[in-house]
Amino acid sequence: MVSEIQVIRNESSMWFNTGMDIVRVIPLAAMPANAPAVLDYFWATPLPQGCLVRITMGRRPLIALVVESLDVRTAKLALKKSAFALKKLDSVVTETPQISTTQLSLARWMSTHYGASLATCMKTVAPSFLGKRGILLQLPTADAPVKTVPPAGRLVLTQPDTTVAEIKRIASQTKGQLCIIVPEVSLALCLCEKLSVLKPQPVHSGMSARQYETIYRAVTDGSARVIIGTRVALFLPWSAVEHIIVEDPLNEAYKSEMTPRYNAPDAARQLAGLVDASLTWLTPAISAVHHHLISTGTMTREDKKPYWPRVVQISMEQEQLDGSRSLFSRHATEAILDSHDSGKPLLVLSARRGYTTVARCGNCKKTLPCATCSIPMRWHRTTEEMLVCYHCAAFMQIPKQCPSCHGGALRPAGLPGSQKLAEAINAVLDRYGHRKLNIPVLDSDLVRSESGEKEMLEKLDGMEHPILVASQMIFSHRYGRTFDTVIVPQLDALAYNPDYRTQERLIMQLEKIADMRPRHLVVQSWQDTDSLGDIASRQWDAFYRSELAQRKALVWPPFARIVKLSFRHRDRATATRQAAVAVDRMRRAIEHLGARGTRLLGPGPALVERAGGQWTQNIIIKSTLSGLKLSELLSYVPDRWTVDVDPRSIT
Repeated sequence: MVSEIQVIRNESSMWFNTGMDIVRVIPLAAMPANAPAVLDYFWATPLPQGCLVRITMGRRPLIALVVESLDVRTAKLALKKSAFALKKLDSVVTETPQISTTQLSLARWMSTHYGASLATCMKTVAPSFLGKRGILLQLPTADAPVKTVPPAGRLVLTQPDTTVAEIKRIASQTKGQLCIIVPEVSLALCLCEKLSVLKPQPVHSGMSARQYETIYRAVTDGSARVIIGTRVALFLPWSAVEHIIVEDPLNEAYKSEMTPRYNAPDAARQLAGLVDASLTWLTPAISAVHHHLISTGTMTREDKKPYWPRVVQISMEQEQLDGSRSLFSRHATEAILDSHDSGKPLLVLSARRGYTTVARCGNCKKTLPCATCSIPMRWHRTTEEMLVCYHCAAFMQIPKQCPSCHGGALRPAGLPGSQKLAEAINAVLDRYGHRKLNIPVLDSDLVRSESGEKEMLEKLDGMEHPILVASQMIFSHRYGRTFDTVIVPQLDALAYNPDYRTQERLIMQLEKIADMRPRHLVVQSWQDTDSLGDIASRQWDAFYRSELAQRKALVWPPFARIVKLSFRHRDRATATRQAAVAVDRMRRAIEHLGARGTRLLGPGPALVERAGGQWTQNIIIKSTLSGLKLSELLSYVPDRWTVDVDPRSIT
């Protein structure tokens, strides 16, 4: 007996006269890496975008999301070229859309912009409960996208108190829904507390499925007016969002480390365009890209950040020439002693965790590397001394002899970490006749939960000598947390990735320090930071003018798009060989597409070439292409390569 599918496929004239539709679906399930992103089936009637259907893959029954329904007569060519027969959908779960047009449009944009499959992007956007437990949604019918070009938005320089005031002002003028995106869960909860008068609802990845479902429905029916959330809040089925606020848009926590490697502020801007919402950036600092948009009149700028501390800049190289061997300069030492005597809170901002960055042999001067990573082990002093790798989390007891020369003992060396800075503070106190203190250290090695962070800071408030050593974790608590003095022992080490944005990152760190309103800021550096200008006067404009001129000459953002392609393999030779094949393929693709203004850098090893036992090769694409053209170029990237558009680091 000839099957219905065979009849339909072989008798093409009958097929085209049946009025049947080709239905394109995405399975709501984990799929093999080599599986098609979108699957084609047929059905007797057209199905609305966003509804749910049942399909069978092999013997596996699955729920799938309809992304497109095509009249078969418009898809003749695709049908004739098909190497296999189309199958019929098993059944329709609901013809009521469960994903809004806006959500699907956002997923399509992510797919094009970040070079990821639509299925992967849809999995990111769609709620995990979709199609489970018989849960069905009633989405608004009028949610078609309005704008095609997203707005640049309004940029406001703020500090914590003016951020809260600006959000209240915007909320008072907003009749519809207000979406506030923040980089971290702790900040979402903090702002919900400070903005309690607005009755905001928090949204973040730490919520249970049931909690997220409740919020999802509340946003759908419009009963949730103000949402404060991390990047997952962007994917809610917004029905009447009128204004979108992005707090601290330069925060690197906004960048997803999983495919699709999207950047939440960019997705927020796209969402604002899709729903015709106003867009406001509340930021402690501006970037070179922002400065460019402002200078060209594309973006407006308001400055509501009046406070700047008294700044003392210290060259530690000069301190050493003057005979000092301390980690703290004369000015920093005076600040530590003054804090001890007066009881005024002091923050020492550490650029590194642990005790020191390396363990070095006193005899042969070699450092001890991690067995599976191409980086030195870091020295730790907690309850006991040990060596730790920050990439693979391996740890070991400190060997009694150097494994290389067997003649010397390993000693802590390299850049000081937070633990050594706490030790150095006590050395200062001891030198001037004060008893040593149990100095709290706030970093991710010693404090691993939000409740632990909160508890430590509450204890600090009750201490007689409130001296704190902290990593950049402290910036998550800059709302309501103040210090009389902040010491930065190594400003040049704060921006740890060698990158074209290194100096820009230092400015961001300084601006966030100012948010904690210290009266005094002591900045120590070992390298030349003159390019930043006069930190004391906070005049960054000259730096950005020079920076943008250099970026334009070298074709870096905002004058080009950057894509990092990465390949990892346990065999170094294989990684190197695959990188050579990939770069040749991409060169031919550039030539084929006529992609002028596109350059390839590399291939070359990553900054940490070996991590977790795998060797990494990178290729950097600098391109003036945008939108679909760049997406087309990225379609030539070989399998098993990671595509990272607008990466946090090019190394």
